Formats: sequence, structure tokens, C-alpha cells
Amino acid sequence: MPRPGLVYSMHLPAMTTARRLSPGFIRFGVVFAMACALPWGIALAQPAPAPAAAPAPAAPANQAPADQPAAPEPPAAQGSQPGATFFSLHFVLHDQLSYREHPFFALTGSNPFDGGHSAVGNSFTLQRATNVPGEDPITALYRALPSFGLEYGQVLDIPFPRAVSIGYDHIRLSQTDKQALDTDKTVVTVPRISMDSYYDLASFRIFAFDIGTPGLNYYLGIGLGVLNGVITAKPFSTAPTESVLFAQVPLGVTRFGVEARGDQFGFRYEVNFTNADSVKYSKNPFLNSTRKEIDHSGVLIRVSITYQFAQN
Repeated sequence: MPRPGLVYSMHLPAMTTARRLSPGFIRFGVVFAMACALPWGIALAQPAPAPAAAPAPAAPANQAPADQPAAPEPPAAQGSQPGATFFSLHFVLHDQLSYREHPFFALTGSNPFDGGHSAVGNSFTLQRATNVPGEDPITALYRALPSFGLEYGQVLDIPFPRAVSIGYDHIRLSQTDKQALDTDKTVVTVPRISMDSYYDLASFRIFAFDIGTPGLNYYLGIGLGVLNGVITAKPFSTAPTESVLFAQVPLGVTRFGVEARGDQFGFRYEVNFTNADSVKYSKNPFLNSTRKEIDHSGVLIRVSITYQFAQN
């Protein structure tokens, strides 16, 4: 017997043997192609070196030499001096979290959420935060913040790593029941549910090359952080809407990425493996479901533009 809930007037095709590519996979491929092509674009945009000046003709033997201008100083070596520091801001173009098991399926047991789509977010889409009864204004303001990142680091005088950094990342992901549905499955009824997730992560990164030299760079990192959020649920069409809080403290993150940068602006593509397998919910509002500890682990793809300030 189908679980009561909101009935959507949609007719979706049944599962076939030829499964089409999901929108998340297509976005991943497009972004990966951009990351591979960008370093070539930066290299082609660099100006060609100026041709060497021809040597001045020698003065005749019976003529006094004229005053010659001083020879120009050789250009300074490109790159950063050991000990130089850097600070950068990250503006997120796209965040996409693919769950190991979608939380909507774990909470409701509804089959259309099994293998559901990824949750997404960015720095430029300002969304109204979910209204939680009794929430103080500071917390409500925090929930309204978009995704962003900060990073501070130092260049080292050793072969590897050439630079290290510490950083802070705020990640906001929002998803509704319609966005999470696996549209390859026939959908009859689904429970009304939406979710806002907030990740606050402190990270340590090591870089393969000098962060002050324009070009391509690679890095690895680890991090610890906090996950908290809220779901808005309406198990039945006649039931009142409920807001349920969830959290895990701490959670671990392993990350690696590639960055292509010029003098100040850069493009960063990062893969994060999040370990959030014990997220505790204050309650589970869906009937016949007593599960209150959910796995939110997954793979987070982050694509961002970085702006690096002058180094000291």
C-alpha cells in the first residue's frame, strides 16, 4: 500500500535496461572538462616574450665613446620567497554532494528516494533560510549565508610540500523532495520533505608547487568540522508541517584538488570525501520509522574561483 503523502501529477517512465545519464553525472563531466581546459587557456593568454635587442654598433677608434645608458637589471626570478604568506577568498560556483545513501530514503523508506539526486549549492544563489520556530536571529542569519571559503598559508623552502595552508569553508546545501527524486522510477506518491544542510570545516592543505607562481598546482588536505541542518517534513497531506533539527560533531573530510591560477585570480576544482555516518535527528516524523541516526556521508565536488591578495 503506498505511503500517504503529496500526489504529484507526473508520469515518469519505468526503469529500462538502458539507464540514462543522471544530471549530476553530466554536470560532473562538464566541470571536469573545464578544469582540464583552463590551464591551456591561461598558457595561451600569456604574452609572448619580447625579442632581444640588437647590440649597439662599436664607436670608431678616433671618436670618444658617448655616454651609454646603464644596462637594465635582470628581471627578478618568478615565484615567492620562502616564508612568504598568502591569503585568498573562495567564491563557490558549484557545490554538489552525492550521498552514499540518500537521507530522504533513510528517513522515509520511500522507494523513489533510493539512489536520489545530489544536493547542490553555490555562493551566488541567495535562498531564504528555513523558518525554524523559536530560532534566535543570529542563528537565522547564519542559515542564510551562502557557501564561501577563506584560506591563509605560507611558502616553504623545502622540495615538498612547497606551501601549506589552513582554511575555513562554509557549505550550504538545499534540496526538496522533487529535486531528490530518482526520475528513472515510476512515482505514485512521495512524502513532502525538504532539507537545508550546513557544513563548517577547518582544513589543512599541502601544495605540490609554489603557490605564488602562476600555473597549475595540486594539493591534498584533511579537515574536521561540524554538520548541522533542518528538515521540513509533512508525512501526510492532513498532517501539520514539522521542522526537525539534525547534527554531527565532529565529522572528518579528506580532500584533493587542482588549481589553475594567474597573478591573483584562480580556478579550483576539489573533491571532498565526507565522513558523516552518525548524524543524529531530534525525531523522525514519518510513521513506522524509528530510525533517528542517519548516514550523510558522500562525495562533495566543489568548483570555485579564488582571489589571492598580495603576498608579504
